Amino acid sequence: MSTLDASYDLALAYDVPLHQTDLMQTLNLMLSKTSRFFLVSQPILPEKTMPFRNSLVLLSGSKAYSLIPFREEWAEETDYWANFSDASVMDTSHWIWGMTPSFTESVIKSHGWKLVYKEFWRGWLPKSSKWRMCGLIFKKRQQPARGE
Repeated sequence: MSTLDASYDLALAYDVPLHQTDLMQTLNLMLSKTSRFFLVSQPILPEKTMPFRNSLVLLSGSKAYSLIPFREEWAEETDYWANFSDASVMDTSHWIWGMTPSFTESVIKSHGWKLVYKEFWRGWLPKSSKWRMCGLIFKKRQQPARGE
């Protein structure tokens, strides 16, 4: 992303955030190259599954877990209160993060974007899955003109 010189009207993050070791840097780079609309489509953890809003969960069963540069006690205890893997359905071993829609909304809104559309569906996920598919569309807020 940092090598792109141009800005684009629309960017789609399709299954991108949940695979990133540095999620915030990836979103910063993508948003910096997007001028009008930013779309996110990926599996999420529904708010009703999580005990808190704005939740981001390090999936400690992930093969990529060793890439995370920190070892906090809460990361080791994650599986104690919830198991977010649907091993019979999907390979979450390459997923690093599980996030609620409110987390994604909050992070992108904090960069000056407004949520204009949100949709959830089961997609390829079975009824027994804790995960849902989520589509979020954000529009960049207009910057006030100088002197306003």
